[in-house]
Amino acid sequence: MKLNTWPIITQAIQLLKFFIGDLRLLCLIIPALMYMYANPHDWPQSNTIMYFTSVTIFLAGVSHITRKIYFPYVDMRLYANEALKTPTGAATVFLSVSIVLCMLLYTLAIWAK
Repeated sequence: MKLNTWPIITQAIQLLKFFIGDLRLLCLIIPALMYMYANPHDWPQSNTIMYFTSVTIFLAGVSHITRKIYFPYVDMRLYANEALKTPTGAATVFLSVSIVLCMLLYTLAIWAK
């Protein structure tokens, strides 16, 4: 029996590929954020940008995990692939994602006041 045919090994490999992609992104973002944060002249502005960026990422993660907890049977990839088959479906997915992102930004803007 091959080692890579075991489901746990395949899932571990997929998870590792996912984290390697995130590590590449973090290697690009961390120096930029460190430069923004370390600049003494623009510290309040940089601190605000970093704070709201981290809150936005946190809220996106919480909403994703909440969806996974409440609706584990919904496969979003299946719906996205089905939506790409017709222009109306793709437009509907685009509109729904835009509405969710706008509401997230609107909520953060109100919270920032």
